[in-house]
Amino acid sequence: MLRTAIWFSLAGLLVAITLEVVWRLVGYYTPAGYVVERVARVLWPSSLFKMALEDGKDTLAQVSLVYTLSFIANGVMYGILGFLIGLAKSLIAGPS
Repeated sequence: MLRTAIWFSLAGLLVAITLEVVWRLVGYYTPAGYVVERVARVLWPSSLFKMALEDGKDTLAQVSLVYTLSFIANGVMYGILGFLIGLAKSLIAGPS
């Protein structure tokens, strides 16, 4: 169970980081950026935390904090999902 949760947490972190990198490469306000944003709504729901930032008016510390919390929150959400999947898997398998 715990191994599944850890792997899912890592996947959640990597998904969030990858989506942010792709989003920056294609641009936020382009048609491709819109597609990435739609995917992020499903795979990276904590990306909504970035709405707290104002363009160019935030300090580096504030931006870093918001992004860090967003990435970690996604890892935690995926970890909880992994834990629940691992729990269901062990309940279905029955006692060993």
